[in-house]
Amino acid sequence: MKKILAVVLSLALMVPGISSVSVADTTSIVEKTVQALGIMTGDENGDMNLSKTITRAEFTAMLVSASSYKDRISYSSNTSVFKDVSYTYWAAQHIRVAVNAGWISGYIDGTFRPDSAVTLEEAAAMTLKLLGYDSSNLYGAYPTAYLEKFAALGLDDGITATKGEALTREDAMYLFYNLMSAQTASGTIYGETLGYSLDTSGHVNYTSVISEDIKGPFVIGDTSLSALVPFSIYTASIYRNDAAASISDIEDYDVVYYNSVTKTVWAYSNKVFGLVTAISPNAVSPSAVTVGGNSYTLGTSEAVEKFSSSGEFSTGDTVTLLFGMNGEVVDVVPASAVDFASYGVVLGKTTSTYQDASGKNYMVDEVSVVTTDGVVRSFSNATDASVIAGQLVSVSYLNGETTIKVVSKKSVTGTFDFATMKLGAYTLADDVEIIDVNSDGSYKVIYPSRLDGKTLNSTNVLYYGFNENQKIAFLILNDATGDLNSYGLVTKVQENEVTLSTGQTAVGSYTYTYLVDGSTRSATTTAYYSAESTGGVCVKTDDGVLDDLEDMKRLSVNAVSALSVTSGSLVYSVSDDVQVYYYDGSRYTLTTLSAVSNLDAYTLTAYVDKGFSAGGLVRVVLARNAE
Repeated sequence: MKKILAVVLSLALMVPGISSVSVADTTSIVEKTVQALGIMTGDENGDMNLSKTITRAEFTAMLVSASSYKDRISYSSNTSVFKDVSYTYWAAQHIRVAVNAGWISGYIDGTFRPDSAVTLEEAAAMTLKLLGYDSSNLYGAYPTAYLEKFAALGLDDGITATKGEALTREDAMYLFYNLMSAQTASGTIYGETLGYSLDTSGHVNYTSVISEDIKGPFVIGDTSLSALVPFSIYTASIYRNDAAASISDIEDYDVVYYNSVTKTVWAYSNKVFGLVTAISPNAVSPSAVTVGGNSYTLGTSEAVEKFSSSGEFSTGDTVTLLFGMNGEVVDVVPASAVDFASYGVVLGKTTSTYQDASGKNYMVDEVSVVTTDGVVRSFSNATDASVIAGQLVSVSYLNGETTIKVVSKKSVTGTFDFATMKLGAYTLADDVEIIDVNSDGSYKVIYPSRLDGKTLNSTNVLYYGFNENQKIAFLILNDATGDLNSYGLVTKVQENEVTLSTGQTAVGSYTYTYLVDGSTRSATTTAYYSAESTGGVCVKTDDGVLDDLEDMKRLSVNAVSALSVTSGSLVYSVSDDVQVYYYDGSRYTLTTLSAVSNLDAYTLTAYVDKGFSAGGLVRVVLARNAE
C-alpha cells in the first residue's frame, strides 16, 4: 500500500469534499476512483462489500469494464463460449469479449467455472494479458513469472491475497486502481491509452474522470433533491460547499450537481445579492453583470437570458445571484426570494450615480462590507446605515429590505486544536467561516488548520457567532495571523544629515531600501523605524503609504525542509508565500527554498514574524554561500 499512500495527498487537493487525508482515507479515495471509472459498483444500498471474495465471472466483467471494450458489449448474441456459461448468463458477453481478446481461457474440460473464486495468480495472468504481456516477454513458468511481473509493475500494491488465495473485492479494487498507472508491454501507461489524464504521481486524475459524468447545475426549489437525482439520496455521498453534509443540509436555491456512477451529490449555497449597476458588454449579448460593486461571469444560458434585453432583470433591479461549483453565475432570482443574514466589517461608504435601463440617472448610497465568507458586498439604501469604516456590523436582506446594524465586540479565548475543532470551551463547526481583518482595511479568509495550536485572546477575536448546534459558525479576527502584512528584506539604511542653524549637523531623515517579492522599494522619512540594520522586516502600510518597518526575529538555520526550518532545537513552520533571497556579495536574487536547502553549500538566515498570536511563521529567508 506504500505507493498508493504516496499519492493520497495530491488526490486530496483535487477531490471535492476532502480537505485532508489520513491512512484511513486511502481506501475511500481508491474506491471512489474505481467507481468513477465504472469498473466496480456497489449494491442497491451503495455497499461495495469489500470483504467478500470475487468470482471469475465478476473479475472478467470488471476486466472488460476497465478496457477499451467497455462500451462494446452486445446483449443480442445468442452464442456461448463455454458449456457452463449460458448465453443468458449475466456475464456471458463480458466473458465472450475477454476470450476473443485473448485475456482469459477456460479449463481443459470446456468449462469456465464462472462462480468459482478467482485466485491471485489467475487475476494476475488476466491483467497482464490485458496489458499485452505473454510468454514472449515473460520469463519463467506460470504462475511464478506472472506473479513476479505483476509485482514489478506495482499491480499488487494494496493487495493482501497471496499465491493460491482468492481475491476479495477490496483486492480487486486496488488492482484496477493500480492498473491505470501500470506500464503496458509496448511501454505506454495504460490509463493514458484509454484517454484518462493522470496526476503528477501517475495515477488517474479523479477530478477529471468524475467531471465527465457530472450532471448539473440544477437549482433546488420547485424540484426536490430526491426527485432530481436518479439514485437513492439516502445512500449517496453528499457535500455542501465542499464539506461533508446530509440531506437535511440542502436548502432551497442551493445549486446542485450529481454523479450517478459514484452516487455523489455536490451542493453550493454561494449567493450574492444587491443592486444591478451594469450588464456587460450589453443587454443584447450579456456575459457578465455587476452587482454590489463586483463583476460576475454569467455561466449558463439561463443566467444570460435573464439579463438579456428580453429577460426579466436589468440595471436598477435588486437581485440574488446563485453560483455553482466553478464560481460562475448559474441563475438569478429576485432579491426578495432569498433572505440573507451575515456579519462582517465595514470597508467604506460611497454615494454613486447610475443609469437605469431607460437611461435615467439615480443616486445610490452604498456601504461596502466584507462578510465572514470573505466576499465583499455592497449594500445599497440600507436602513440604519450610519456606519463608518472598521465597524463590526450585522447585515441582512429580509422581505426586500436591507438592514445594517453596528454590533458590539464579542470575544472568545483559548488554544485551538484542529483535530477536535475546539477553541477553548467551544467547538467550531466543520464549515466555520473565518476572516482576519486589520485597521488598514485588509482582509483574508483563514482556514481552521492555519490556527492549529495557536492561542487566541480577547484582542485577537473581534466577533463570533453560533449555528443551530451551538458550534461556532464564524470568527472575525483582528490581525491575528500576520498574513495581512507584507514582508521583505532591508538591504540598506542611509542616514541623511541636515545642517542646523547652529552650524552643526544632525540626522534629518532616513532612507530605507528594501525588497518585497523581489521588487526593490525605497522610502525616505523622518521617522526612525526599528529596522536599524539590514535584515527581514514586516512592512506595514496605511492606505498604501509606508507606516512602519518592524524587525523580525532572526534565526540561524541548522536544518531545512519544504515546510519548516530548524534553529537549534526549535522548529518553525514556513509561510506559504515565503520569500527566499540569495546574496552573492553584490546583489540579491529571488529564489526558492529547495534551491538553497543544501546547508553544506549555503548558510541560511530565517526571519520569523513577531507580535501575532497565530503568527510565528518564517516569512523571509536569506541565503549566502557557505564559508
